[in-house]
Parts: sequence; C-alpha cells; structure tokens
Amino acid sequence: MTEEQLKELVYINEETGMQFCADSREVYMEMLEIYLEQGEEYMKKLPALVEQKDWKNYIITVHGLKGTSLTIGAEAFSEKAKEQEFAGKGEQYEFIENGLSDFLALYEKMLEAVKALVDSEK
Repeated sequence: MTEEQLKELVYINEETGMQFCADSREVYMEMLEIYLEQGEEYMKKLPALVEQKDWKNYIITVHGLKGTSLTIGAEAFSEKAKEQEFAGKGEQYEFIENGLSDFLALYEKMLEAVKALVDSEK
C-alpha cells in the first residue's frame, strides 16, 4: 500500500462527522473520544474473536465499527470494516484470517488520526 493510499484510508471527513453530530463541535469531539475508547477495546477484541473463530461476534463487532467510523467521518475506513463484515456474513473466514493483521494495522492508523484530531482541539 502506498503512502497516498494509506492517507486516503485514514482520512477523516470532519464535515461528514459534524453532520452526524447535528453540526455540534462539542458532540463531534465527544464522539471522537468514544471512538478512541472503543478502539482500545476493539484492538484486543477483534484478534481474540478471530482466534476463537467466534464469527458471529466478529461480524457484530465490525458492523459496529463500520457505523461508528462513518459517524466520525472515516468513510474509507468504514468501507474496510464493511468488507470485514460482509466477508464474515459470506463465511469467507480465510479472507478475514489472512487480512486481519493488515486490517488491524489500518485501524491503528485510524485511531492515531483520531487522536491527533482530538489533541489538536485541546
């Protein structure tokens, strides 16, 4: 993946996020904080679910990640989470297992971008 592709995948469209948050900067910042808190949990939970082959809960978790990512304006990353969700629903477990480390690395970059945005507001 090129640096340019990575930037596109971790891009946060603040305008979209603000629309989901009733154009309230305060609400948007709260959503970003929640996203970060959730991220700490999900970075541990997702690999554990794959290791346990708990596909039902993996699908539920990435579905939630898809929605919260879209809510903060992380549109491209939301699509990546959607790919994970649909792979699970389609029982493409090998796709999930083989791509998990890349997905988690991308998610980690997404969390770094969110943290930078939150920190810039303080």
